[in-house]
Amino acid sequence: MSEEYDMSIHTNPDAKAWSEFYKKTFPEADEELMLGWFANAMMAMYDHLHNKKIEPLHEQQHRLIAKLGLISLAADEGNMAKVKELIPPSCTDVVREIQAEAINDFCQWCSDRGYLHREITNEFKDEYVKKLRNPGQEKV
Repeated sequence: MSEEYDMSIHTNPDAKAWSEFYKKTFPEADEELMLGWFANAMMAMYDHLHNKKIEPLHEQQHRLIAKLGLISLAADEGNMAKVKELIPPSCTDVVREIQAEAINDFCQWCSDRGYLHREITNEFKDEYVKKLRNPGQEKV
């Protein structure tokens, strides 16, 4: 193509705009045919990119579901040692940290509103949060 054209077409996801551009470039072309062709090509690329992102997530999801099944079976059997073995320490650490933050927030909320005496609230919070963050000190 010898004359310059609007390069923005290259970032336009509209098949109609592409078929119109194609018709201007090649006047003898069938615009409706090109509309279908561009729409299909764009959708094929979308599906390809989407599936490329989704496949690893599906694999990870299947592994997690299988592991949750094993954890559930062990829990149903009362085999807590197996449950602890199957749950990675990083997961339990995250749960403990979330619990500790929730206790902190709740105690602060209570203190701010005068529902509990600040010293009692802080003593409870500090002791409970310390146990959450240092599980080795907990009674089993």
